[in-house]
Amino acid sequence: MTKFNIKYDADIYNKIYPLQVETGCIIKPLSIQWKYEGNDYSFSASDDQPIASVYLCQDFILVQYAQNKEFPEHHLFLYNLRKEIIKWIKAPELISRETRKYAEKGCIEALGNTVYYGGKKYLKVSVGPSIPEEHYFEQQLLDLTTFNFHPSFANPIYYG
Repeated sequence: MTKFNIKYDADIYNKIYPLQVETGCIIKPLSIQWKYEGNDYSFSASDDQPIASVYLCQDFILVQYAQNKEFPEHHLFLYNLRKEIIKWIKAPELISRETRKYAEKGCIEALGNTVYYGGKKYLKVSVGPSIPEEHYFEQQLLDLTTFNFHPSFANPIYYG
């Protein structure tokens, strides 16, 4: 079983959140380290490559970069446990009427927990318009087998 060692970007998070996990969503990690097939791997956030959130499991890793010259922001990158990029997952189109009035294309804002919907396992992903002053986003579902977004599920959420 692969164990991921986490260091968060704030001291308080290092005191209240788990420092080692086997699976789960990590918000704003400073670094993630693991051993796989006898080799050491890691992701490290930096000013040039900040990491917004990561979903870790025993088969793959999803990384959302905050902003980066190498990777477009607001998208996800699927890695295997050898830290090889498998797929670039682009932000989906917005579905709900509340968010579509601001933009058609969404920006991935955050990763959430896993849920079962229609017998399949999904990861909740918060998607919103790229207009920061608007206060709507929607939760969409990312299929953890195909890595495609569910074509019709969108839970609109208002904040502010």
